[in-house]
Order: sequence, then C-alpha cells, then structure tokens
Amino acid sequence: MNRLGRLAQLVGLSTIPLAGVFWRDWSDATALAFYWCETVLVIVFVALRLILHRRKTNKRGHYVETRTSVDGGPEKKGSTTYNVSFLTTATAFSFGNLVFLFALLGLFNDRVGGGEVDLHALGEGLAVAAVFVVVAFAIDLPGIGERPFAWARMTAEGALRRVFIIYLAIFIGVFCAIVLNLPHAMFTVFFGLKLFTDLMSNFKQYDPETPPNWMRRFVKDWPRYEKEWLAEKTTRLAREAADEGPYLGKPSPMPAVASIRR
Repeated sequence: MNRLGRLAQLVGLSTIPLAGVFWRDWSDATALAFYWCETVLVIVFVALRLILHRRKTNKRGHYVETRTSVDGGPEKKGSTTYNVSFLTTATAFSFGNLVFLFALLGLFNDRVGGGEVDLHALGEGLAVAAVFVVVAFAIDLPGIGERPFAWARMTAEGALRRVFIIYLAIFIGVFCAIVLNLPHAMFTVFFGLKLFTDLMSNFKQYDPETPPNWMRRFVKDWPRYEKEWLAEKTTRLAREAADEGPYLGKPSPMPAVASIRR
C-alpha cells in the first residue's frame, strides 16, 4: 500500500472511536475496548501479510535463529520464523494490556470516568474498522511478492508500536485521572498517542550516517562512542542486507540469548 493509502487507513481507524465518543455517545470504556480489539485485528492481518510474504519471497529475514540456555548451561541453537516471534510478542503484550485495562477500570472506573462497555456500539465500530483493515490488506496483496523484507519488518514493528503505546497511554491516563483529577483523561491520552504513533509510522525512521553532533555534550569519550556507534550501524546494515537474500538453510542471527531458569 502506498504511503498516502496507509496514512488514510491509520487516520480512519483512529477517528472511529473519536466519532463514537462525540457523535454516538460512546462511553470511554467502550472506546478503550475498541482500541484493544482494533489492535488485535491489525495484528492478525499483519501476521497474514508476513505469511504470504514469506511464502512468495522466501527471504532469509523470515527465518530467525534462536539461542536458549537452560540454568546457565550451554546454548542450544534453533530457528523460528519472524512471524512466530512477532505473534508471540504481540499476543503476550496484548493480553497484558487487557489485564491492565480490566483491573484499572474495575478499581478506578468512577475516577477515570470509564462507564460501561456498550457491546452493540463496540460491534458497530469494529465492523467499520474491519472494512479499513481488509481493504488495506487487499491493496497490499497484488505486489506483496515484490516487496523487500524491510517492508515486512516495518509493518510488523508498526503493529507492535501500537501494542506498546497502549501501556504508555494506560499509565499516563490513569495518572492524569487519579492524581491530577482529570476525568476522561485516559481516552484523550489514548487518542492522542495512538494518532501520533500512526502518523509517525508513515515517515522514514531517523537514521543518520554518523552520530548527531548534539550528543557530544552528553558523552565523555566521544571518539570511542562514535567508533562503537558506527560499528553497530555497520553490523545492522549488513544484517539487513543479508535478510533480503534467499533463505538457504541458515536463519538470520539473533543477538539476544534467552535464559531459562527452573
């Protein structure tokens, strides 16, 4: 999907709960429930994109190396797909979001002005959201086999940012509502942060060729920092280039080591 189409989809999704609250008298709880359900809907269709892109391109980036160490023992290497890693992270954090929302609205509903969830209104809103998401998916389908893996990774990372922003919105919203006595602040924070995140996801990520000069005042050993910064970027760019090649049995390396404690 081109950038303008993607922007229209994201802005459209963000304005559904806004229209619901101001024109259809949705409660804040209904709007927050919509945000969570809409994010899950986006995650499902991002996962479908990743599956189709992997099958059509067989790019190396879709196969990720795993390393596990049990009780500090020797590392065991394995492999998984980028999609499995994406879904594992997204599912875990989305479930955590749901628990937080239930707990906070249950404990502080009167303070945050949440109200009751209107299931009928929620269903209507999700039906409209589904149209946006499905149309966007249909637009992506024709050329999905010609897209680079970087596109697949950017799409997945954009969906994860939407998941993570819910945590930030929850804590800022609850702080404003309870500590600053600003009812309905949670919905306002949700709308503002999600819209900002969606808009920023349409712009190219800031990635300078060298460390920004303004950082010099905060770094004591600048030559060493600059050398390490450039080395890290060179490694990252080399990995990204390798991810665009065909998968020949060797998955993309994963720097982090998972340690399992029993």
